[in-house]
Amino acid sequence: KEKEKEKELNKNDNNSSNVEDIESQKIELVKQITNVELFLLNLAICNSVLPEHSVSADGVVTTKYLSPSPDEEALVTAAATNGISLSQRTSTTVSITIQNPNISLRSTSSSSSKYQSESTSSSSISPTRATSSSLSSPSSPVGRVITYEVVRVLEFTSERKRMSVIIRDVNGNLILLTKGADSEIEKRLAVNCDKDLKDVNINIF
Repeated sequence: KEKEKEKELNKNDNNSSNVEDIESQKIELVKQITNVELFLLNLAICNSVLPEHSVSADGVVTTKYLSPSPDEEALVTAAATNGISLSQRTSTTVSITIQNPNISLRSTSSSSSKYQSESTSSSSISPTRATSSSLSSPSSPVGRVITYEVVRVLEFTSERKRMSVIIRDVNGNLILLTKGADSEIEKRLAVNCDKDLKDVNINIF
C-alpha cells in the first residue's frame, strides 16, 4: 500500500510538472507572437512614408507608398505583406490597418479610446474590394484600423544613425519605436536579451 501511495504521489507530481511546462510554453509563445507583432508595427510606423490610396471604378482599393527612401518603402511593404499596413499619416496621428486575422496587437488594442476606430471585413491584403460597410472612408484599405497619437518624431540624422517615433496607444500608454544602424540599436538592447538570437538576426538581415 505504501508503494502504491508513493507511485500515486509521483504520478501527481509528474502531471503537475507537465501542466506547468505547458503553461510556461504558452506564455513564451504569447511573448514571441507579441514581439513579432510589435516588430511589424515598428516597420509600419517608424518611417516618413506616406500612403496613397486609389479606388478603381469597380471598387478595388490599391495602396501606393511614397517615400524618398527605397529602404523605408521596402520595410513598410514588408509589414503590409505580413498583415500590418500603414494606412494613413497626419502630423498628429498615424493609422495602421490589420489585414491578418491572426494579429491581435493585444498590448496596444482597446475599443474605449478616442484614438481608435474599427471596421471588420475581409482580411486579404491590398489590392482589396472596397465596400461602404467595411471602410471608414473611400481611401482606406479594408481591415481593422487602429489609430495612434504621434507624440514626437525624432528624425534620422548622420549623428544619431537612427529614427525614433513616440506614439500613444489606445490605452494611453507611450510606446517608443526605433530603427537604425545595428551599431546604435545593439548597445540599446536590454541587458537580459537573448544574445544568441540577436546575433542570428543580425547575421540574417
